Amino acid sequence: MAFKGDLSTIGLADLFQTLTMSHKEGTLIVQDGESRKSIYFGRDGISLTSIGKRKHLRLGELLLRAGKITQKQLTDLLELQRKTKTILGELIVKMQLATDNDITNIVKSQIEEEIYDLFIWQNATFEFIEGPPPSEFIFSEGITKLSFDVNALLLEAMRRADEWGIINQKIKNLDTVYAVDPSFTPQHLNKKESEILRLIDGKNSISDISLNANIPKIEICKFLMTLIDKNVLNELQIKETTNIVPVAPENLLRSTRTTTRRIRRKKVLTNAIFIMVFIAMISVTILYIVKFLKESNEHVANTTGTKPTPINTDINAVIDAAKDMEQLVSNTEGHYNTGNLTQALETAKRLKVLAEKYKDEAYLMKANELLDMISSYINNAQIIFNRVRELESRGDIKNAALAVEELIHKYPRSEIAKNSYYPLKITSTPSAVSVYKDNSLKGVTPIILRISQTENTTIKLIKGGYEATTFEIIDKTVGYMHTTLNKNYKLRIPIGGVVDTTPTIFSGKLLVTSKDKLYILDATNGTYISSFTADGDIETSPQVTGSGVVLFGSNDNYLYAVDIKDVSKELWKFKTLDFVRSSPTISSDGSIIYFGGSDRNLYAITAAGSKIWSVKLSADIRAKVSIANNIIYIGCLDGSFYAINSTDGSILWQFKASGSISLQSIIVNNNIVLTSANGNIYYLNRNGNKIWEMSTNNAITSGPESDGTSLYIGDTNGSLYSINPDSGKVEWQYKTGGSIYSSPTVSGGYILVGSDDGNMYCLSNKTGGLIWKFTTGDKVRSKACVAGNLIYFGSNDRNIYVVERD
Repeated sequence: MAFKGDLSTIGLADLFQTLTMSHKEGTLIVQDGESRKSIYFGRDGISLTSIGKRKHLRLGELLLRAGKITQKQLTDLLELQRKTKTILGELIVKMQLATDNDITNIVKSQIEEEIYDLFIWQNATFEFIEGPPPSEFIFSEGITKLSFDVNALLLEAMRRADEWGIINQKIKNLDTVYAVDPSFTPQHLNKKESEILRLIDGKNSISDISLNANIPKIEICKFLMTLIDKNVLNELQIKETTNIVPVAPENLLRSTRTTTRRIRRKKVLTNAIFIMVFIAMISVTILYIVKFLKESNEHVANTTGTKPTPINTDINAVIDAAKDMEQLVSNTEGHYNTGNLTQALETAKRLKVLAEKYKDEAYLMKANELLDMISSYINNAQIIFNRVRELESRGDIKNAALAVEELIHKYPRSEIAKNSYYPLKITSTPSAVSVYKDNSLKGVTPIILRISQTENTTIKLIKGGYEATTFEIIDKTVGYMHTTLNKNYKLRIPIGGVVDTTPTIFSGKLLVTSKDKLYILDATNGTYISSFTADGDIETSPQVTGSGVVLFGSNDNYLYAVDIKDVSKELWKFKTLDFVRSSPTISSDGSIIYFGGSDRNLYAITAAGSKIWSVKLSADIRAKVSIANNIIYIGCLDGSFYAINSTDGSILWQFKASGSISLQSIIVNNNIVLTSANGNIYYLNRNGNKIWEMSTNNAITSGPESDGTSLYIGDTNGSLYSINPDSGKVEWQYKTGGSIYSSPTVSGGYILVGSDDGNMYCLSNKTGGLIWKFTTGDKVRSKACVAGNLIYFGSNDRNIYVVERD
């Protein structure tokens, strides 16, 4: 039940004493037009909140004013509180800046002063609402609950009332501003008096001094009176017109039935208790009379056979309605606190109907407050939910997930929040990967999943030919995840050394060179067949004639020929004057073999190993020969590039590049593409004239290669470039994690290239987008060899890998 009034008809002390003696649980709200204080009388003590002009200080400010903490410590504590969501008092005690007892005493003293302050409010009204605390106590920060001796509070209030009566004779207004006479020399002042004197500066009012010094107004006024008596204070102005109300003790304890008669202070507590008990006795007596009349009337009706005479039951109805309304308030707040908003809204509506029927303004106001609170809560949750949907429709899944987090955090009681899921978009490389959520297939990438608020979620991505990936969703607000699946190898074949040359497939056999050996393996299962050992390291890639003769050069100065049926047997070898690091090129009819040597000679020999001709060029030859229309194109380490007649070895023309040439040139659109180690790319016509030139600004160590439409070149910066041959403009660029020494391989719509980051990459030739990558244990400098859907390449981790392209 609720009751209200103003303090001119009932004393504040009466209210405190009555509420304490009756052990009622509820909230006393005192308001004077500009400020409001709410005091909750609960089973575990008194809680107090203030709003308006007289709003009380927070704990941090109280401790700062009490000298327990510094301003910097307070700033750091508030920032730590924001991050950790920990109660400020707990942080202060944990950091040993103050003890629990310090905090309790400071807060208790502050609350006592605020309660004493109530006794000098003028034109104040009050309302007592019985029952659980209102939302401001449930949801507000800074609420402090402490137990007080109410009788002691009242006695202190009465003592202060006597003092205020004396003070009011000399100080009429708390907003008066004073200045100290310059001639005054203070002596024997304590710390508190010195602080007050410091703040009497002709600007601060009495209220300002109290706020700044955290000293009760009554103590300040008592000190001011001593200065006034010494004639050392000058009254300057009154900032506002708030007078001190000299509340006498007898006025504090007015009777609830007498508005003008003063009561002696010594008898007031006894009288108040007597009045309360007397009213309670009258109420009980009325109830018993009504009950007796009702039972008597029914007894007469039963014995005479007549209808009972109607009696006035308005009192019963009002009492029953009040009980019902009180229960509805309790039920509504209970439903609200437990998150049953639908039921809370329904009970609040029933409360409003009942309050309107019995014209109970207090409960009608309460019903409207509850309805507004619940409806606002539901509507605000709906607004955020609508924003979630709108963000999802725009594809902004990341911010949609953050909005769900905001919804759950701010409005956890709403049904929308309870039933909300975090959106998570998953994409992958490659695409069309099967996505399992907690072992249940949900579809293929790209896909949007719904992640539970409370349950742990495990995602598994599976695709044939790739390693399965499993991960648990830890941060449910992540919104978007992209996963690159690693290729699974079909075969991994251990080799005795680093493999940085290009494997060759011929008639179901895999040929690969490493260190000083040529290996022949079964291309299907990697089984060892045979091998050949040279007298020096083999740095060239094996080439095979149509008749099955395997050709390769060695650092023992020989070009070797062995039979693929049994490579351990040498067919012949051709001697040069230095290392042979230029991989041999076989003419289209298989009759002539062209290769260069570190002895600066370009050789043409027969398929049987006899020299046809040789020509001395300007420097070491490392590049592989290119042939088109009976013309040989070859570069040297000094940057010289030659066009040579394939029939007799005569030089047709020469072009000078700005850097060394160690990579094979190619023919594209009847023009020549060559690269130099200093990063330049040249596009020449068949007469050796430059069409265009461009630079990557990094050493070119990979390529060139072409699919007939674009050029593909890699550099030591880890970039693979797609270049338009007509304009020399870069079409796209893909950055790997290491230098690129593996020349690209074109296969269908894919570009395959290895990197020193240990990966073999498969890219789209149109966009440069990653299709997949396969990770090895070391650098990949071997060029990929494609046979059907299988890709063969070596790694510096001493393995040959076979992976599926698609």
